[in-house]
Amino acid sequence: MAYVLVPPGATAKALAAEFARYLGVPVTARMTQAQITEAVCHTLDRADVRLVLIDETPPPSTRAPPPARKPPTC
Repeated sequence: MAYVLVPPGATAKALAAEFARYLGVPVTARMTQAQITEAVCHTLDRADVRLVLIDETPPPSTRAPPPARKPPTC
C-alpha cells in the first residue's frame, strides 16, 4: 500500500512527482510527466504495491461549512 498527500490543485506532473518523492525515485526538472509516471509505476510494480491511496485536502475556501446545530429543546 502507498499513501500520498497531494496539495490541492496539483497537476498530473505534480502528482507523479509526489509519488516519486514518496518512493525515493529521483526526478529532474527536465523529466516529463510521462517519464516520471513510468518510473513511479515501475517502482510500485517492483515493490509489489497493489493499493494506492491518494488524499487531496481541499483548500479552506472550498471546504463545506460544518452542519448547523439545532439548539436543544426541553
